Amino acid sequence: MNNYEFYSRFHEQLKKSQSWPGRYVFKFILKSNHPDRNKLEDFFKKFKKKISVRSSSKQNYISITIMVSLISSEDVILMYKRVSKIKGVIMI
Repeated sequence: MNNYEFYSRFHEQLKKSQSWPGRYVFKFILKSNHPDRNKLEDFFKKFKKKISVRSSSKQNYISITIMVSLISSEDVILMYKRVSKIKGVIMI
């Protein structure tokens, strides 16, 4: 499946499962010492949000959960596309 097909299907799922505008929860995993952690959080700086960070049991990885209010499913996809440009970030 190519990116276009994936995001097209994901867009349809978001429209069916969420009310817009509404809250959406993003979850990311990255190495604890990842140099672009701040860049990831900066993508969400213009939004009203709640961010929580948890370390793995061995402190090698962190999970970042960001709850944000967005206008539409297109905004969700745009954020995932932006974050996908950061190497080493796992999007859940």
